[in-house]
Amino acid sequence: MAASTNNFHPIDSASLREQIEHRVRNAILDGSFAPGEHLVETTIAEQLGVSRAPVREALSALEREGVILYVPRKGYSVVNFTAKDIEEIYSLRLMLEIGALRRSIRRFGSQAIADLQDTVDALGVAAREGRGPNEVASLDLAFHEIICQQADHSRLFSAWNSMRLQTWL
Repeated sequence: MAASTNNFHPIDSASLREQIEHRVRNAILDGSFAPGEHLVETTIAEQLGVSRAPVREALSALEREGVILYVPRKGYSVVNFTAKDIEEIYSLRLMLEIGALRRSIRRFGSQAIADLQDTVDALGVAAREGRGPNEVASLDLAFHEIICQQADHSRLFSAWNSMRLQTWL
């Protein structure tokens, strides 16, 4: 007899690993953790009041996103991109976005065009008001995300989205 799932109820909050991942990611994006900085599991766990296991899981997830590196017997550190890394990230992003634009042009509806215009307007305001680079980067990525979504190509979008954090950094 199969186990009944009738006792399951929706989960309201993100898992502990996801919460840790979110906090560490934000600390990397806002510069609290500098490029090349060593990330110590025990220190992060102590500061967050959690055990090392979910911290290790969160760091592993961030490694898969390409924003931290793991070196055996040395641990994790924030990625420190070389000029070649940056060239590769942006050349791949360009290839993906050109392909997305070619596919999306014939698919754009009035709502997508309005969303693009709203994003461009917000970007202009952010630039004029001298808002921080995080807000500008977020708006830039939002603009390109709309184009990639309009391409209606799940694999293209997945590849583009997997580079989001690397592009931000």
